[in-house]
Amino acid sequence: MTDLLSRQELEKILNLKKSAIYAAMRERGFPAPIQLSKKCVRWRRDEVEAWLASRPRANGERIPASQGAA
Repeated sequence: MTDLLSRQELEKILNLKKSAIYAAMRERGFPAPIQLSKKCVRWRRDEVEAWLASRPRANGERIPASQGAA
């Protein structure tokens, strides 16, 4: 079973605010959250790490999938 991340945890990990996370979902293929209840959503850590690994670095390189992203 994978770890689930709250929005607050996601903000800390990504150093992004709520609006930037939701914009990334709309515009850049960021993983959608899982709806656990009416007011509770979580993101799968493995999906977030895979998305991060797919992002180009500033120098144009990609992080190898085997290294992952923390």
